Parts: sequence; structure tokens; C-alpha cells
Amino acid sequence: ERRDLIDTLASFSSQGPRSFDSFIKPEIVAPGVNIISASAGGGDKGQGANGTSMSAPHVSGVVALMRQYRPQIEASMIKSMLLANAEVLSNPAGNRYPIAQQGGGRVDAYQAATAQVVFQPAALSLGRTIVAHRKRIATQVTIHNTTDRDLSLTMRSNVLPGLTLNLPDEVNVAVGQSREIDLTIDIDGRSMAEFYTNLDGFIELLEADKVVARLPLLLGVKKLARVDAVSGSIHASSAEDSYRALIDVELHNPGPSDGKALLFELIGNDERKVVYGDPSRSDGICDLQSAGYRIRDMKINDRKVKAIQFAVKLYYPLTSWDTCEVSVQFDGNGDGIADQELIGGGVAPFTSSCRSPRAFGSILADAALLRTLRRDYEKQPPIMGCLRYPQAVVSFLPLDVYDHSTLMVVSATLDDLVKDRSGDLQVKLAVTSKEGVPPHRDDYLGDGNSWQTVYPNMDGAGFWQIPDHVIVPQGGKARTTLIRGGNPLAQLIAYFPYNASTFSHIRQDHQSRVVDIDYLPMTVVRRDRP
Repeated sequence: ERRDLIDTLASFSSQGPRSFDSFIKPEIVAPGVNIISASAGGGDKGQGANGTSMSAPHVSGVVALMRQYRPQIEASMIKSMLLANAEVLSNPAGNRYPIAQQGGGRVDAYQAATAQVVFQPAALSLGRTIVAHRKRIATQVTIHNTTDRDLSLTMRSNVLPGLTLNLPDEVNVAVGQSREIDLTIDIDGRSMAEFYTNLDGFIELLEADKVVARLPLLLGVKKLARVDAVSGSIHASSAEDSYRALIDVELHNPGPSDGKALLFELIGNDERKVVYGDPSRSDGICDLQSAGYRIRDMKINDRKVKAIQFAVKLYYPLTSWDTCEVSVQFDGNGDGIADQELIGGGVAPFTSSCRSPRAFGSILADAALLRTLRRDYEKQPPIMGCLRYPQAVVSFLPLDVYDHSTLMVVSATLDDLVKDRSGDLQVKLAVTSKEGVPPHRDDYLGDGNSWQTVYPNMDGAGFWQIPDHVIVPQGGKARTTLIRGGNPLAQLIAYFPYNASTFSHIRQDHQSRVVDIDYLPMTVVRRDRP
């Protein structure tokens, strides 16, 4: 028996946590590599196939067997029986796969069908939380006894460092009854080396030292920074003489963790989306709040190039940017139709393979060719296959993705972009939902109909020589220096991806701020000769 083949996760297996709330996904895994299945359009022929389309029927089949074997079990309990009795998987090195990759583990038909104990909920998805130093949270689980006898059980936790679960020593559940258990969880952010960490593990129920059920749990923990742009000072007396003057930007961070600041010239702000006329019903997905740009020198393949970067901030944080992607359209000839599109998101649609590894990038593409490829595909979609656009790609650049925050930064080299007759860029910027539906998830900056001018030169831009980022130490300060460009009305916006975010539709987060800039006229000191 080759356990390394049977119970090793495939490189293309879907991974969590869930992109918009950090809940556990996937919740269970099943065989999905080299599965013999019916060949679509092939009559009675079979074929080997991979993916969720192969693993999901395994789980469906197990559920059908469970319903047949124990018809009295309520449907709501079946999920818990599957997760609580799955086989926990480890990688070839012997290390347990994260809960965000395997959920409760690999489905086990016999163990699930003969389950003695049922947890409710089936998985303890605790979402994400912000921790300055230490924190205690509370939750509750219910244990159901599905046997024909009383159970005397013990509980223990098997979790990563940084979590401490306070559990009862003994749990007694009478035959056919349930027992509610109050849990408290201590979180120690001081043990975290990274800005964000998924802390996970299992709560285990034991009878006579034998594990009879497991409850997977997952909590995303974000360390707290409190970076703020205190001031900006231009070394000039007024807007009239500010061109090429130095600007000092001072940043403070009274928080307990190091923070980061990214500076951009503000393109515009956008209002919160209102769904069906009710602000409280907005799901918040892909809700664009603001966008900025800057011109920077970047090193690409050992070559120094001039690049433009667009920062896009949402109102609500994402666990990962799998759900939304950034779109910047460029109109070079002024006909109101995009000639190019800069996309910040997954690179898979721009490769030749239908199954590409999960990776992100800044993809500059020929917009006309994109439209043609999609139109041709929709006219006659293949029986097997996928829509791919590799021939439309103009260039690939890295994408700066800040998971568990509201910020993404997408890049393109200036030489590759179409410009208008004045040498400027006409852009239309949006955040689009990769889910496709509902349509209200797509959000344009402004009304979505107007093109905005972005200046790729010092004469037109408001700020020049903006650094990539500024690290602001915990409890400390930092300062950086820019140069004022030719647009004295431009505003400087600072983004703080490590600051606190919010899911509230009435509160603002602390991940951005327009920097107040004052003029500092130079004073000339005269000294009379003796």
C-alpha cells in the first residue's frame, strides 16, 4: 500500500481559508487524481481525470451509503460525522497539512458511517481577529451522543503554538442526548513571527484513550499596527514655487507591531456600494474605496525600467485576492474603447494550460484580442477545455498582494502602455468579482463611464521619487522624502496594509489616509560683517 500516493495532497488541490471571511475551506478532501471516469462525448469510453469534479462524487457516494446504513440520522448531522471521523493527513515529511488545506481530513466511509459522537458545528471556523499582545475569546460547541449507551468522554486539544484552549476535563453525555460545552480560547500574538498567521488544530474527544471524534478549528490572527501619516511638509513657500521642492513625510506607529506605509498620488475615492437600496445588505465583496498611482524605477530581469503602479483599496478586507481582481483599462486613440487592460489577479487564464498552479501577477493584455478570443469561445465552446488568453499577453510583472487586508498594487512598464497624443494615460479602473455573479459585486472608480487622465511624467504628476514602502517600527517613527511634481493640486494618500481593517458598513478602517501637506518657506539667515 502506497500511503504517500493515496494520502498526499495534489499540488492543484484547492486551498483556503475562504477568501472573504477566513472560514474553513475546504472542509474535507477526497481522492481526485487519476480517477477513471466517463469520457464526456465519448459514448461508453472512459478516461482518467483530476480535480474537484472527481473528488466530489466520492463524498456524495459516502453520504448516500451513510443514509442507507443509518436512515434515522438527521441530515444536519451527516456533515459532522464526515469531518469528525476523517483521516488527518500529513505531508511526506510527516508534518500535518494545515486545516486550510485539508479541513477535517480525507473522507473515511466506514468511520463516518459508524460514528458515535457528533459535533455541532461540524467545524469551528473562528474567522480572523486582531491581537495586540494577548486576547481571550469565547465560543460554544454541542456534542450529540448517537449510540445506545451513555458516554463518558474526555477532551483534549491538539493545536499550534499561540492558541490555548480551556476545556473541561470530562464530558458525560447520556444516550440519545446532547451536551453544550462553553469554550474559551487564549491567543498569544507575541509568539507570531509573521504579520498574519493561521492558527489551527483539532479538539479531540476520547473514550478510554481512543479518539472517537475530532473537531477542526481555524483562527486567522493578525498582529496590530497603528501607522499614521502625521504630517507632510513641502520645502517651499507656496504652490507657485513648489515644483521640484522636497517633501518630508513623517509617520508614527504607536502600535505593538511593526507597520508598513505605501505612498501614492490619489486618483480618486469611491462611495460604498448600496445593494437593492439598502446599505446594510451590501455583501462588501470587491467594494472599491480608493485608488492611487505612482511612477517608480523597477528592476525587471536585471534591467532597470520605468513602471507605473496602481494601488487599489477596498472597504472590506480579503483573506486572499482569489475572489476579486483589479482591472485598469487604457484608451490610446480616444475612441472610448479599451486598447489595453492591466489585470491584477491569477495568471492561470493567461497560460496555455487548463490546470495551472495558483499564482498571481500583473498581466498587461491586448484588450481587442481579449474580446475576440472570448467572442470566438462563446460562439463554439469546446466539449472539454477552458478559455485561455496566452496570445493576448503583452507583459507580465509581479503583483503586490496584501492578503488579510484591503490593498493590492498592480504594475506595468510605461514603455508597454498605449498613450494619448499628449503622451498621457487615459484610464478606467475597476475591481471585478471573479465569481461572475451577482453583478453588483463589480465596482468601478467613479461612474464607470468616464476616462481619467494619469500623468506618467514629472511635469504632470503631483509627486515624484516615491519609495516602494516605508517600514515604521513598533512604538516608533519614520520619515521619507519625495519630490513635488508639476501638479500642485494633487493629493498624497498613504496606505497601511498592516493596520486594523473592519467589516462594518458604517465604520471606516485605519488602512488609508490622505496626507495633510503644509508649506515650509525657507528662512534666509543674514550675517553682517564685523
